[in-house]
Amino acid sequence: MSFTETMTQGNTNDTTVVNMLAGPASGRHVVRSIRIANLDTVSCTVTIDAYISSVSYRIQKAVIPPDSTLTIEDCFVLTAVADKIRVVLGVAKTTTQPQYIVTYGVIT
Repeated sequence: MSFTETMTQGNTNDTTVVNMLAGPASGRHVVRSIRIANLDTVSCTVTIDAYISSVSYRIQKAVIPPDSTLTIEDCFVLTAVADKIRVVLGVAKTTTQPQYIVTYGVIT
């Protein structure tokens, strides 16, 4: 068994669901933290969920003030390629899409 820590990053896409992290083809992805930075000039509402076996489970819904960051440091495990950690904005951004970073370990 091996363990490698890595990260993925990207931007939200207005009110379209964005897959921040997909499950592995084999092994496990162990999510260590999720950070979403609101770089916009107004507050934004984000909904983060785990999509497991075709069912969406809410992790958190939060309002992020301008120039602030939401940090989630719970542990989540993705075990199948169809599993996902997702984010969506409540309304379209004003000027700048929020950015995300997901830090996770790959266990094979």
